[in-house]
Amino acid sequence: MFANEFREEFGLKTKMTHAERKELEELEEKRRKQEVQRQKNAAFQDRVAQQKAKVDAQKGKMPEASTQSAVTSKMSIKEQMELLQQIKSLLDVGVLTPEEFEKKKQEILNS
Repeated sequence: MFANEFREEFGLKTKMTHAERKELEELEEKRRKQEVQRQKNAAFQDRVAQQKAKVDAQKGKMPEASTQSAVTSKMSIKEQMELLQQIKSLLDVGVLTPEEFEKKKQEILNS
């Protein structure tokens, strides 16, 4: 404290107090956490957008629900498993609702 008064008297820049330094460190840590969260959110949004693009692409290629069971009956077990994994990943990222997932799962398993 005495040193800062001396520095002020001669027009020099004062040094940070312990409390000021601690506050600055806390602000920097908060900014770092916000940046990490922002990056995680951006990565998540990218994954969701990719999954939605896949779903849209599949909707464009796949027949309507009325003929879906006929298509899945021609699928091999390996293809059915891959499709189940795809729809599960869509459920996990929030593209599909649990009800939509169950409906699609039953269509695949009943084929």
